[in-house]
Amino acid sequence: MKKVLIFGGNQFLGKHISNKLIGEEYQVYVFNRGKRKNSPKAVHLKGDRNSKKDLQKLLDKHKFEAIIDVSSYEPVQIKMSLEALRGRYKKYIFISSASVYENIEELPVRENNKIGGNLVWGDYALNKFLCEKILKEFSEENTFNFIIFRPFYIFGPENNLDREIYFFNRILDEKPIFIPSKETIIQFGYVKDLANNIFKAIENDDFNNNIFNISGNEHINFKEMINVMGEVVGKKAIIKEIDESNIKVREWFPFRTENLYGDISKLIQTGGTIKYSFKEGIEETFKYCLKHKLLGAYDIYPLEEKFIKTLIK
Repeated sequence: MKKVLIFGGNQFLGKHISNKLIGEEYQVYVFNRGKRKNSPKAVHLKGDRNSKKDLQKLLDKHKFEAIIDVSSYEPVQIKMSLEALRGRYKKYIFISSASVYENIEELPVRENNKIGGNLVWGDYALNKFLCEKILKEFSEENTFNFIIFRPFYIFGPENNLDREIYFFNRILDEKPIFIPSKETIIQFGYVKDLANNIFKAIENDDFNNNIFNISGNEHINFKEMINVMGEVVGKKAIIKEIDESNIKVREWFPFRTENLYGDISKLIQTGGTIKYSFKEGIEETFKYCLKHKLLGAYDIYPLEEKFIKTLIK
């Protein structure tokens, strides 16, 4: 039985990866602090990835087919794990972000476009870029295989960010959804597709030492996105545009007004697959939310209250 290690493994993407690999009969180890429930079929190694002592103590006896790093958000984290596990893995798979693309001028973005600190996403993008840089340099120096995935917007059941549920609740409650007036095109990837392609990357050596954009095949704007959700929920969404020129959009809306979509042809040509359309993923997500009673009570943001009062006037 092949052994894999997931840094994280008990929240959203990490949890889906863990479940996918367990289903494929891998022996899955998850390294985390144990603050959330882990899969009972995974081996939980309780520790803090920011502690060199924890890394060495808990992982010293193991060798892995692959390491999947979902939780490196700072360069020091990936550097510490690479050094602590030197020689104990065949592949190191890092989940980066499409936010690393710097000053996007041409769309769709491709893997060879310029990357670095993108001011729109602040330190998050810069740190993901630096993590990629450290991984590639360490791979060259120590002769092991790396794989980097750059997801766009990930969605699906158990999303820890208030995105899908944000819209489901307002549609169900027949409340207006206020969107920025700026035309913005974005791209979504269903979490199960990402987990499935990570499995493929472990199995298929053609993925080795490569970087991949990963997402769904569709590019959509905010209105299209919300209307699909309305179709799935079974109610027409009430959409109102807001001039966001003098307002911070993220103070009421779950997305930035930054076009973000990419070319995923390299992934497909290497053997990756995308199974879910945006609507199919939303259907599964909505069913999950209903089954687990995640919809109902929610907060209205102060700016939404202000917009509503303006409508009444």
